Amino acid sequence: MSTLLMGLCWPLQMAPTPKAVLISLADQANDQGYCWPSIATLAERTCLCERTVRNAVRALEAMGLLRTDVGAMKSNRYVLRVREYLAGLERQRAADQAAQAAQPAAQAAAQVAGDVSSVANYPRQQMPPGSRCPPAADAGEGGSSCPLTIIEPNTNTPHTPHPSGGGRVGPAESDGSVSGQGGGGEAGREKRKRGGALALETWLERCRVDGEKPVPANDPVFRYAETVGISEELIALCWREFKRRYGPTGKTQADWRRKFRNAVEGNWFGLWFVPAGEPARLSSKGEQAQRYWAAQDAGGQAA
Repeated sequence: MSTLLMGLCWPLQMAPTPKAVLISLADQANDQGYCWPSIATLAERTCLCERTVRNAVRALEAMGLLRTDVGAMKSNRYVLRVREYLAGLERQRAADQAAQAAQPAAQAAAQVAGDVSSVANYPRQQMPPGSRCPPAADAGEGGSSCPLTIIEPNTNTPHTPHPSGGGRVGPAESDGSVSGQGGGGEAGREKRKRGGALALETWLERCRVDGEKPVPANDPVFRYAETVGISEELIALCWREFKRRYGPTGKTQADWRRKFRNAVEGNWFGLWFVPAGEPARLSSKGEQAQRYWAAQDAGGQAA
């Protein structure tokens, strides 16, 4: 029995069946990771049927934890590759951390490049007189008409929405707020009656009184998250961080829902990273935030 291999195998997270077979192999292996048990022996030791043992062996091979050398006359030789597997995980973790560290800079560079291009290519004859930059057709109520303000909209300055011309309804109107593409109709009158920008805590209290969810189920943020592979758990974690960071500041905003969508789309808090072709994963900052909220929940201070 290799005590070292057993110590490396126990912490590994996987399904119970391949874990039982892996532990049995490690118990019979030498320090180099070699062992020669038969399928029948493995089945007897793990209390599994032989077919299940064979499936578990194939699963371990697919994970890279095991190599099987087919024997000509005797039992197969199994080579445990636990050390190589853990080294591969460590390399992947380092690569993920490097990608996550480079992601904000790359996103910022791409955003600036796109914004500069959109301003440079905008037809000058369509700009309102005295305007410094063109009206953004998709800007929210709380955003400036300058494309660059989508990163961090400044809503402390009063802003008059520009009609879109075609009367198109903005995305924020689907959840009861008014977008920057038209201020008419019942939604516009309700907006003017209530006033302009509000502090986050004031807006949340107003949602509670009106019986509205701050982020309703039909909010575009969920469609965006589903498209790029961000789970609802990560969205919920982002919402808690959003309230924690903006609630105490007293900063006012005309459209907090849009600001939250921008926070998700821009991953402002760095809570996740998105590997190529895979769903979003929790980053080190996300893990830190998750532990913080778990401690708050355990202490009865959930937000």
